[in-house]
Amino acid sequence: MAALLFTVNAAKAEYRIQPALTLSEEYNDNIFLTPKNPTQDYITRALPSIHFLYTAPLWDWDVAFAYDYRYYAHKSKIHDSTFTLNLANHTTLVKDFFFIDLKDVYSRVSLDTTRDYTQQSNFLNQTDSNVASATPYFTLRLSSRMTGTTGYQYRNIWYKDPAAIDKTEHSVFAHLSDEMSLRTYMNADIRYTRSETRLITYNRTDVSAGPRYEYAEGSTLWFNIGNTWFASEQQDIRGSQVFWDTGFAHKFRTYTLSFVAALTYIDDPLRILRREDRYVGTFRKETERFTLGFTAGLWEYRDILTKHLQNSRYGTSGTVSYRITPALQGTYSLSIDRNEDNVMRTFSMLYLDEVRLAYQLGASTALAVDYRFTHGYSPDPINYGLNYDNNRISLQLTKQF
Repeated sequence: MAALLFTVNAAKAEYRIQPALTLSEEYNDNIFLTPKNPTQDYITRALPSIHFLYTAPLWDWDVAFAYDYRYYAHKSKIHDSTFTLNLANHTTLVKDFFFIDLKDVYSRVSLDTTRDYTQQSNFLNQTDSNVASATPYFTLRLSSRMTGTTGYQYRNIWYKDPAAIDKTEHSVFAHLSDEMSLRTYMNADIRYTRSETRLITYNRTDVSAGPRYEYAEGSTLWFNIGNTWFASEQQDIRGSQVFWDTGFAHKFRTYTLSFVAALTYIDDPLRILRREDRYVGTFRKETERFTLGFTAGLWEYRDILTKHLQNSRYGTSGTVSYRITPALQGTYSLSIDRNEDNVMRTFSMLYLDEVRLAYQLGASTALAVDYRFTHGYSPDPINYGLNYDNNRISLQLTKQF
């Protein structure tokens, strides 16, 4: 991998700058994913990017930026450009005691938390989003085995789509970690958050605790349980909910098996906050030339106050990858989702197929051919717009400088 690398020995600081450029041409036979009279087009894409790393004794930066431009030959869409940004900074203000973390993520996200439209289309049912946070915190060594952390976090969520709901959060938190043995940790957390949106301002308190046990090399078992309290004086709303996060990851000789069961809360562009219950199992096997992965799970989405079930998603996905030669690799992936609207009592199915061949032309240049087929189906007239087929084939060239 080519890169610009500079080292300043006196300051013991290291810079790494990695620019790259991706060019691709895509044929898409159903740009707007319509059931009838599909619109086809040829899409030229230019994706210049840069990755910057800076490491110093008291200051670390990791910044990745890419500008994404697409040109539609038949003018099916006139403007389609965005950018992605992943910024992370860790600064030590007082060694071993006082720190600040800065993060900023700009990306295009699905407006529907139950369906990831970024996997189906370049732009439909999506919006650009920016999530920025600043977290100053203190770390205290309470004993030889116990560490405490306390601090404040500012978090801002912005969406480009005016229908989506921006949010600002102010949190204070404390975390306690007790090393009970070489392989067992007990963790406890408390966090108070005030969230402000144009529709509602509410307070949230989370308290949780649980152990984490590494019972073998690469194998971990954990369990965390807590309670969340919601309150809004603005609308006289009160709510309480037990939550948990439990699971295991077991490493066998030739493969890894894991399972997670959790009740959590996720940001929702159109609903502010949503409860997600998930039960997900994963199988992964890797050899020198072969990789196989399979995931199956159930995701349930509920109202955070009434706890009524609104949507359910049953999903399975698998990926198999084989290195044909040292320079040529083939990958096939398939995912099948059943999405149920438990309020309207309807359902839809989504099938996603992808075949990809990637060829390494040299140390810094790669060529790839990619074919994707998407099939949506629903027997319910209310979901007629979800019945469609889409074929996409692209040729992609990536050069790192």
